[in-house]
Amino acid sequence: MKIHPLSPGQIPKRDDYNKLAKAVNGLMNMKGRNGITVRTSPFGTTLIGSGAASAVSATTTGTELRKAYAINDATATDTIKVRLDFDLSGSDSATAFCHIVGGNHLNAAIPRLEQSDLFYVAWDKSLFGGVSSGWRSVMTFQSTVDCS
Repeated sequence: MKIHPLSPGQIPKRDDYNKLAKAVNGLMNMKGRNGITVRTSPFGTTLIGSGAASAVSATTTGTELRKAYAINDATATDTIKVRLDFDLSGSDSATAFCHIVGGNHLNAAIPRLEQSDLFYVAWDKSLFGGVSSGWRSVMTFQSTVDCS
């Protein structure tokens, strides 16, 4: 089931809401290989799991999940440099795309990503509008507003 984003100002219909609810309920507490559990929250979808420092691969429909550690604090972009599978002592670095609802700056989104933070990424063949492939965060970020 494909859920399409709403256009600015578009009011969701009952069917839109029902599709979203069905998709979220399908994700809740889903379990994968290597002890990975999918949990949903108001801040997005997160993967919880234990495992060695080696790759965490919960392969479902051809998608490989990998541990990603932020190399630096998030910046005013929608991408972040990461080390795959290992903490900052690892050598396999990559760039991960992060979907930010309501914005496009990771340093103004929650959850905040800081150096050495762990999150999960998946290889996405259709990333960047189908032009190229790349790593993307499986967690969705929410834009914030500075009230100070």
